[in-house]
This record gives sequence, C-alpha cells and structure tokens, in this order.
Amino acid sequence: MITCNGFREQFFQARMTQIRFAILSEVHPSRVSKILNGDVMMSTAELDKFCKALKCQPGDLIEWEGRDEI
Repeated sequence: MITCNGFREQFFQARMTQIRFAILSEVHPSRVSKILNGDVMMSTAELDKFCKALKCQPGDLIEWEGRDEI
C-alpha cells in the first residue's frame, strides 16, 4: 500500500500555511487539506506539483508499505 506520510512531514518542515502551499502548488486548498488529513490519495499530477513546491523528490512524499507475504 502506498502512503503519503512523507508528505505531511515535508509540508510541516516547510513551515507554510495550507493556503500558501495551495497557491505555490496550484492545488485547491480543500484538496491539500484532504490529502494532509489522509482522507484521499494524491494523484501523480498533484505529486509533481507538490514536489516542485516543496523542492523535493517523489520518494520524499510517498512510500510503499509492503506486506511480508505476497
């Protein structure tokens, strides 16, 4: 399963408001809020915008939590 735990960490380290981040990333503030709260998963287009706004790599924002058995 892919999670966005890294996104929350990077967002809070950037020390900006959700509104400021929404403007920089060109993603609606309500959508940013839902992703931060874990209510929805980000799209690849949003992932690209978030990486640009936070100046980081996709692996900094998302991670795969695999199962021990496949």
